[in-house]
Amino acid sequence: MWLSAAARTPPRTRERLLDAAETIFFECGIAAASLEEIAAEAGLTRGAVYWHFDNKDDLVRAIYERAKLPVQALMDRAVADAEPLAALKQVCIHVLR
Repeated sequence: MWLSAAARTPPRTRERLLDAAETIFFECGIAAASLEEIAAEAGLTRGAVYWHFDNKDDLVRAIYERAKLPVQALMDRAVADAEPLAALKQVCIHVLR
């Protein structure tokens, strides 16, 4: 069975890159940030960034997906709940914590 390069590496490396990208994007802005700066922040090489992500857009997409997933799960549960107002209240409480 063939696995992509990213699938053969520890998931922690990818998470380190995502964490570093969030930091650099916050400090410099997405447009001004370089993949080299992100790699340095993560303590990795630029090659490690390209091992996991095709380009900066791919990295931004991954950050968005990582942030979206917890909220999306809450919303899915709220929609499935028989008591929509109670579910919405729980989502709001969770998000505001």
